[in-house]
Amino acid sequence: MRRLGPLYPGAVALRQTTALRWPIGLITAGDDIARSAPWMVAIGAALGLCGYSVGWVLGGLGAAPALAGVVALAVATALGGGVVELGLARHADQARVGAGPVAVILLALLRATALLSTSTGLWLGALVLAPAAGRWGALLVQRLDDTRPLDPTPVGRDLLVGAAPWPVVAGAGAVLGVAATFAFGWTGLVAVAAAGAAAVGVAYDARRRERTVGADAVATAAAAAELVTLVAAAIAHAATLSPFLRG
Repeated sequence: MRRLGPLYPGAVALRQTTALRWPIGLITAGDDIARSAPWMVAIGAALGLCGYSVGWVLGGLGAAPALAGVVALAVATALGGGVVELGLARHADQARVGAGPVAVILLALLRATALLSTSTGLWLGALVLAPAAGRWGALLVQRLDDTRPLDPTPVGRDLLVGAAPWPVVAGAGAVLGVAATFAFGWTGLVAVAAAGAAAVGVAYDARRRERTVGADAVATAAAAAELVTLVAAAIAHAATLSPFLRG
């Protein structure tokens, strides 16, 4: 495993935060997980890119944008192993028994509505930046809460990487901000800031109610940041054509 060299933290993040179970039998220490922090954000962007690619192919085959967009979201979610969705469900159930499925369904509907309400020319940016922003939000709340991952631990599916150094969190946020500005204009910076604020708000509420910010609260913070990014894109660049009609 160590022969992967500088790519080893990426392999840790890939196995921990996606549906891909490679490398098999990976056991990590806390410092391995901490080094995977920036990779987790990059993998979020890669998941969105994979989803967009599938949607683009469907569009090329003649599918309406609505179908292509929903499938793109579904592919990104499936490749991500449902890490965010399962964490959201468990966090919602802690607040109220039976609320988990409702929260996940509501998240899926809001994601799809926001994407379909965005100009199709900006779907690439929205699909790539939203999951990246969500995972950056997860990094931010762990840094603020000084979360520490278990050491050692078999790598499961969650977004816990511990309190990454501030330069890592700030650097990831800066890259995200530049990418968002390139994709959406100055409103991209507002979207990233709002995503971070949403994640922090979720973590603050979890700390207030549960006196801790665990894996499920972190996943919920990521879901909030991702959704805020999609909604911001939809508001700033609203669609002018029906996504149910082929262009």
